[in-house]
Amino acid sequence: MRSPDNNCEEDEGAEFTTTVEHVHSVYTYLSDHLNGIHLKKLFQEMPAVFIEYKRMDELCSGKFYLLKEVCWNDPTGMFRRYRDQLRQTQQAEPKMLAPFYGSLNSMREFFHQSLNVDPNPSMKQYVDLLELMCSSGLPTGELLQDVFVIFAKLADKCRIQQCGEQEHDRQVDHNYTKPLKEMLADKKVFPTKRNGWVKLAQGPLIPDIKNLEKVFESHEQVCLLNLPAADKKPLSKTSASQVHHRPVKFSETDRALFLEICGVKKLSQCVTAEAQTENYRPCPPMQAQVRRLIPYIQRFLYYHEPSTYMELQDSSISQLVKGLSFGQVGKLYIQYQLNLPDQDPVFEKEDVFCLLKDRKELYIQKDHLSDKLEVCRELEKLFSTNNTASKDLERFLRSLISCLDDAASLKRFLNREDIKELPAEEEKWEVPEPMEIKPELPDTGPVIEAVMKMWPPPGPPPSTDGDGSLGHRNRDHRDEPPLQREQSQQHQMFKLDTPHSADKSHESGVKMGQSANSQSEEDSTRCNVDTKPKVENPESNKPTQDTAAPDTETPHSSENVSKGVSQAEQRQFSRPFQGNGSVQRAPMALDSPVWSKELPPHAVMEDLVLDCLRPNTVVFTEDNGDTVQIGQWGEQLVNAFLMHWKDTGGPDAPRDIVWYNCDGEGGQPFDFKVIFATEEAGEYEVFVEVKSTIRSEKHFIHLSANELDLALREKEKYHIYRVYNAGNCERVRLCRIKNLAQHLHSKELELYLFV
Repeated sequence: MRSPDNNCEEDEGAEFTTTVEHVHSVYTYLSDHLNGIHLKKLFQEMPAVFIEYKRMDELCSGKFYLLKEVCWNDPTGMFRRYRDQLRQTQQAEPKMLAPFYGSLNSMREFFHQSLNVDPNPSMKQYVDLLELMCSSGLPTGELLQDVFVIFAKLADKCRIQQCGEQEHDRQVDHNYTKPLKEMLADKKVFPTKRNGWVKLAQGPLIPDIKNLEKVFESHEQVCLLNLPAADKKPLSKTSASQVHHRPVKFSETDRALFLEICGVKKLSQCVTAEAQTENYRPCPPMQAQVRRLIPYIQRFLYYHEPSTYMELQDSSISQLVKGLSFGQVGKLYIQYQLNLPDQDPVFEKEDVFCLLKDRKELYIQKDHLSDKLEVCRELEKLFSTNNTASKDLERFLRSLISCLDDAASLKRFLNREDIKELPAEEEKWEVPEPMEIKPELPDTGPVIEAVMKMWPPPGPPPSTDGDGSLGHRNRDHRDEPPLQREQSQQHQMFKLDTPHSADKSHESGVKMGQSANSQSEEDSTRCNVDTKPKVENPESNKPTQDTAAPDTETPHSSENVSKGVSQAEQRQFSRPFQGNGSVQRAPMALDSPVWSKELPPHAVMEDLVLDCLRPNTVVFTEDNGDTVQIGQWGEQLVNAFLMHWKDTGGPDAPRDIVWYNCDGEGGQPFDFKVIFATEEAGEYEVFVEVKSTIRSEKHFIHLSANELDLALREKEKYHIYRVYNAGNCERVRLCRIKNLAQHLHSKELELYLFV
């Protein structure tokens, strides 16, 4: 050994050619004649460790290094595997002793015990190798396996080395974890699902729940790590030397520890979820189904999962089952919020069919009431514990529901699964029997009973108003359309106390008396008076003339009242129910049974054919910032539809169209005023309100107070045009709702208040 330059800070080892036996004899002599302190000081201060780099027959050539520059071995085999890439980048390769000294007698003890040589390459060397590996290409399957071997080794180097402990039980030394995290901070060594590498600063997440992964995988700012399991297949064999130095498989536990050390969180730790429902009502059918399943679940767990059964018993599962509530809903979805560091939250919504909320409430979407498998999947969560085998319970329930309705098949199945009856002293888990909800009949007095026995019902009493308004109410309705004339007569009977009660055209009632035509007076006495409302032609809203004269209508009320009901009592019955003054009860229809009425020949939502020129496609989002643009796009479509209808010049085509928001929001409770003119009905107006959504279906519509007020006042003259898939000229759909007031009163449409 020599020191080539005295000006150097450290001595450089000399190159040397010798035999293996000579090197072995020199180190054996030093070990025998130098005590531990002097021996270790020699190797620390002088480059005295010989590393072979070439061998020719019995001679070997190499170089001497300081003790701190060498290590015994690389257990991962990655430095040998990526030796060519290391040499191309001129990155320092660890000097390992095992290939040369491992087969020599007592040399392992000499370097490990006497000199305390590092057993493996340093943490810095592994991190540099990791960066080199990740920069070599996309995270393919074989490369990922190699990267995770380094992950696991770095985690192992952070553990406190103590004798007598299992490797996976060793504690982490925080003196190593912090430097490791700092070394990795700006290095792209974390593989993502998008076939790329990211830094720690980009907030990578561990996709621990498949369902959440599917919800957020489309968001570019969400970096979900690609973490396949350890490969159990042998690596590809390219040469004998590579087979001999094949790297070991990584430990998934060590990989998880490495990610924990780096501060990488699980996706589920960053997501908050809240179940949302619309149009809730109790669901006795699902309650009855669960009531049938619970006893078999208890018996299965009692005989096949006793540990799980005991845990459930300790957690008062019987009370939990007894307190379950069951509901069916119109819409059922989960609102997710993902909170990322230094970024805005990410919101997503997922529609679900069945959901167990807080282990207390079981919901099902109304279109999936018959889906027993969905109910079983959610029901399993009620019986989940840390030790439960949920797959076995899932298999059991899947087979159970297929034979539940066949007594013979059920018996064979239970015998095959060895499901016996529970011991008599065992507490039963029971869901309460669903209650049948029956409508309560109102308490009727003698006056109402007398009227209910009459058929046809009595007509309206004369007005008691002293202001002479009777003549105004009994005006001639012959020029009104049938529906409008009927509603006008209804308003003579009832006046509901609402904010718009000053204008009687706001309200709708039900006629309690129906006059008979003189030609059918005989038949009317046998309760076959035609009380069915006439239905409008769906193609047009123009008024029609009624040729019936008012003197042909002869009320029957005087004759019926003389049979047991005085006129004063009749007047008392005709008044609306007052209640506590602020809450009104809708009047009851007594003209004919509800089930005898004909349904309208057209649907509430009428699809319109779009054979007009459509606006260009525009990509919108559901953000509030795009709301105005979505509405404008929908109004442009409706304007094109109405103008095309007008240009066709058909008998039902509009004569004029006024677009109030053409140059900006006009502040009106409608968007269009469409003017029609016919020889029979003359000129009349229809008000059109456009409601647009970018979704293909959305079951609720926002209405302002002014829009609702106008709809109730104008009735058949107020239309809503609903635009679905706004912005997409290919998939856009246009529907029309005529006479919103009538649909609300007939309960074909429902009105809700969101607070």
